[in-house]
Amino acid sequence: MNKNCQKDIQYQNELLFSNPSIGEISYVAFGVPTVDFHQRLFTKIYIHWVMNRDTEVKATIPNFEEEYLKRLTYISSNHPFIERYVNTINPSKKKSVENGGWVPEENHTLPYIIRNEIDHPEVLEQGKNTWNEENLRQSIEDMLQIIKNENIQ
Repeated sequence: MNKNCQKDIQYQNELLFSNPSIGEISYVAFGVPTVDFHQRLFTKIYIHWVMNRDTEVKATIPNFEEEYLKRLTYISSNHPFIERYVNTINPSKKKSVENGGWVPEENHTLPYIIRNEIDHPEVLEQGKNTWNEENLRQSIEDMLQIIKNENIQ
């Protein structure tokens, strides 16, 4: 209430999803980044790429980053990340490393890194990669920018 005993109403930006999650509401209302909201944004952009791509490249997460995320000039792909690779899963992968070994550090986009840290927590073993809230926040901001700039519905 203001000094005249009237309600002050502050409008927030519209929510992105028609069925918003607690993660989205927390981010929009309070600026709190959550894994839930990050994963929903990543999935939304990934599905958009899968449904609209002009290439015959297989729809994998690494290809999504190479063919889509890294080509967007307004998000950074200069974040170091070390992947863990088990060659029994995909023996034809070009970065063949002994079973359970670490792939040499490469630069990636934050959405790719954060998604992998969430879905594959083993990449955080031995202090090879680090997780922090600021990276989660920046990744969410990057993806919101992608959705806006690429007009993803």
